[in-house]
Amino acid sequence: MPIQIPVKPKLRRVCSLPIFGAIRIGNFKINPKMGLKSLMHLVSLPPLLKFMSIHPDARQSVLAWCDEVKKARWRQPVDIKAQYARASILKKRRVVFSLKGNDYRLVAAVAYNMGFVYVKFVGTHAEYDLIDANTVEQF
Repeated sequence: MPIQIPVKPKLRRVCSLPIFGAIRIGNFKINPKMGLKSLMHLVSLPPLLKFMSIHPDARQSVLAWCDEVKKARWRQPVDIKAQYARASILKKRRVVFSLKGNDYRLVAAVAYNMGFVYVKFVGTHAEYDLIDANTVEQF
């Protein structure tokens, strides 16, 4: 009588990893039923820290903005407008945020498909008036 060898079911693979359940890699969570979901990743944190040391009165609002961005799941500009009604959506994936009651402005480029937020400019309202938010590369 021949020996029966059990056949293992084929596993679905994402990035050459077998998927048994949800896997977390950094900020990314891969779930076979839900697909790829990620929280936003804030790039260029050191310039924000430098800005907070120069403008200590903005510290709390910058930290609150950073915390909200890291918890967000923005897939399109409408998602940002839902969270920040006063944010200005510009060309080239750029968004202007008002900090501390419009005393400070922050310009960020958002890579919606990758989940990255790149800070391009942060400064006072007077400094913001002197720049072009569509092309600024402060950092």
